[in-house]
Amino acid sequence: MFNSTQSTCWRKTVLVMPALLLLAACSGEPEQPAATQTPSMAAPEPTGITPVTDADLVNAAARAGEWLSYGLNPGETRYSPLDQITFSNVADLGVAWT
Repeated sequence: MFNSTQSTCWRKTVLVMPALLLLAACSGEPEQPAATQTPSMAAPEPTGITPVTDADLVNAAARAGEWLSYGLNPGETRYSPLDQITFSNVADLGVAWT
């Protein structure tokens, strides 16, 4: 079988080879992005999208159906002015999907 010198050499080889392979795989030239894109490959421009401005955030209450910030408004009240669920119909709620 193996003597102790051969066993030590074998262990070192087994430990060093994966590291060398990893280094070899990472040392290549980085991929360069394509210089130009053809028009058919370009992403389409979004339509109907407007950026949110500071004024929109300050007047968030005027846009009740849209939570423009984490807590609905700058005060982060998390109060929803929507009125589809009321005390009289909350008992009728159920699981819509599972």
